Amino acid sequence: MTGGAETIAAGLADRFRQLAEVIDRLAALEERQDADGLRGLRDPAAAEATARDLVLRAHRAAADPPNYALLLDVATTTASIEALRARRGWPLLDTTERVQELARAGLIAYDIEHDRAQLTPAGEVLVDELQSEIMALATGIREWLAGRVQARG
Repeated sequence: MTGGAETIAAGLADRFRQLAEVIDRLAALEERQDADGLRGLRDPAAAEATARDLVLRAHRAAADPPNYALLLDVATTTASIEALRARRGWPLLDTTERVQELARAGLIAYDIEHDRAQLTPAGEVLVDELQSEIMALATGIREWLAGRVQARG
């Protein structure tokens, strides 16, 4: 596993632990046994399915063009929901929902008390990897076009 993959996996593992704690707390509040919840994840196939779901959810959230734009917005600095809304020209509800979607995917950390969104380490690595792929493809496209234009010229 590459360093980037390890960072993403560690970040998504943190997200899984947060979700697991919520499941445990709800079970305690309801005074019920967690028969089908966390215990079921001890099965290797169930753990792998959970890991696959978390990884794919993160990639799907990042692959949405408006969400990716938000990731780029918070790649270099923290930002408030209002600042992100103003920068993108989106309604407040849409901006808030997108930030929360990226937070649920483990890519953005959002501090509600201080109204600050920033990339998580997993988000940083995923954005870096996607940017590298985008730039490599853009270079290939430019080279192909340059050869095509010269051949016809």
